[in-house]
Amino acid sequence: DAWRETQRMLYDNYGTYAGSNYRYRYWIESTVNTGLTTMAILYGQGDFTKTVEIGVRGGYDADCNPATAGGLIGMINGYQGPGGSAGILAELPSTPSDNYDTTILSTIGILTTVSQVSTDLRTAAELQIVDAGGSISGEGAARTYNIPVGSISAPPEKPDPTGPKGLVAQVLAAGGSVNVTASIENHNPGNDRENLEGIIDGITDVSYNGHLPYQTYDGDNAQPVEGDWYRLEFDREVSFEKLIFYEGDIRNNANLNPRSDGGQGGYFLDLIVEVRHDGSFVEVANLLLSEELDPYEYFQTIELAFDSILGDAIQIRGQAGGTREFTSIVELEAYGQIPEPLSAVLLAFGWMHLALLRRRRGGK
Repeated sequence: DAWRETQRMLYDNYGTYAGSNYRYRYWIESTVNTGLTTMAILYGQGDFTKTVEIGVRGGYDADCNPATAGGLIGMINGYQGPGGSAGILAELPSTPSDNYDTTILSTIGILTTVSQVSTDLRTAAELQIVDAGGSISGEGAARTYNIPVGSISAPPEKPDPTGPKGLVAQVLAAGGSVNVTASIENHNPGNDRENLEGIIDGITDVSYNGHLPYQTYDGDNAQPVEGDWYRLEFDREVSFEKLIFYEGDIRNNANLNPRSDGGQGGYFLDLIVEVRHDGSFVEVANLLLSEELDPYEYFQTIELAFDSILGDAIQIRGQAGGTREFTSIVELEAYGQIPEPLSAVLLAFGWMHLALLRRRRGGK
């Protein structure tokens, strides 16, 4: 079958840990399953039975994938074809049940009919069409949906940043260096979860590019006594004024609600900021967080403002939450000023003094 080669490429590049640069997480991963669903639609060539079969045999989330692909083909072919012909019914082995029952899936199940769900979805779709500037005309089989040309378009691709921001970018641009360390330290560029350098690569939005946050998970519940920490070390003294902490994801069982079952980790319970000055770390003064830490919110972006302070290193530190006691981070940005070297300051003062003397002597 021709689709098997495509399935193999999806498996190799998205469906394994090593093949996906360790960005694959679960068998319900959206990357591999979106690809497999698309594969079923393309190779099914509009045939409902063939589409569903490829969706099932493709593997991974092999109930949802064929259901999505088959549902789309059903919409295209119609419940009944033109002129009252059988449409999708002709491809089904028997007349489908109209029961829609999800009570077996959760305590908040739904007991209704497929017809009612279809009606509800159609109503929601029609509201979206009209809200987007479209129109609806006709009734029954003659009902027509008019969608304005150009109103539907794919979002533009968002490229990765070319580098970090803030003081890290300024120091690197000036020919300096920045080192990153953490309470649990790994430097593996082939695995996002273990690539500490990733927290200063400029990537703050992982919702579109597949990158995964760094995490301090080491398989052991015992976090360091002083808590988890992430540190930026500069090759010179700078003036720190603000940090932006881009939190990573919260880890929990994919089929459980962390609010009731408890998360495994990925978040801080508290946070402080410390700056190294004259070889010792001191806590910053008047620390203010832009929002409270939330153990149930993924990828929080928290600005930590404080009184300006000189130092050559800065770190965030706090107690890791969850049953496995670890944290995760996408990026840590430091903002402030790079003080002018003393020689440059003295030179500037000398030129100002000379200019003042010349004015007093009539410009000579």
